[in-house]
Amino acid sequence: MSWCWQGCLQCIFIGTVSSIERNHEQVELARTGEDVCIKIENTTGEAPKLYGRHFTHEDTLVSRCIFIGTVSSIERNHEQVELARTGEDVCIKIENTTGEAPKLYGRHFTHEDTLLTRETIDVCKEHFREDLTRADWQLVISLKKVLGIL
Repeated sequence: MSWCWQGCLQCIFIGTVSSIERNHEQVELARTGEDVCIKIENTTGEAPKLYGRHFTHEDTLVSRCIFIGTVSSIERNHEQVELARTGEDVCIKIENTTGEAPKLYGRHFTHEDTLLTRETIDVCKEHFREDLTRADWQLVISLKKVLGIL
């Protein structure tokens, strides 16, 4: 399931990076400060994945999560949008807001990784409770179990 929202302090991002492009050409490594387009694929129907690995309730992959940054804009067909829904291909711009060294595509994550923020469930409940469908809440419940959040 691919979700992206903008306009709040925390952003939700669940989906699979299909490619990274610079000036409409696919790149293997993006450098700090470069403007790149991150294309997101719908992952509906797949088991939940965290950074390219299937995981179960018993897995402890949460400790392997890295925070890439904050979504600053979302584009669909070269037009800025506020919301992306399941099945839509979108490009997102992620800004480093961590104060740490930026996470680089090709070094810290690739197009094969599924990206997920740790605060996803809390943000859904606080800001988007009315926007989520029943299927979306089922995804939230499965994430809650996998992340061990009570």
